[in-house]
Amino acid sequence: QGVADARARVSELEAAVAEGARQIEEREATLFEAEEDAKLMEMALQTSHRREEDVREQIEKFELEVHAIRSASGQASAALYAQVEALAQELEHEQRAVAERGAAWEAARGVLQG
Repeated sequence: QGVADARARVSELEAAVAEGARQIEEREATLFEAEEDAKLMEMALQTSHRREEDVREQIEKFELEVHAIRSASGQASAALYAQVEALAQELEHEQRAVAERGAAWEAARGVLQG
């Protein structure tokens, strides 16, 4: 009977060892899956950071372009204002010249008729 009890005890221990080994394998598989998930999440996070950096760079480029456009627009406005001012002065000069020629013509006509 002692041998039978010992054999039964050995069988129980073997079953317990087999169950422990199975649980260890399951945990290792779960750990492996968790490590793989962590790697995937890290890659996704890195991709997200790269995208965020790309978006920041695009925003900076856009801001520089807006600044350049505003600067160019301001310069163009100043240039147009200067051209308008120059044309106004030229027109004023021409009007004086026409008035002077008209006055000289009137004077000459008065002398000729006189």
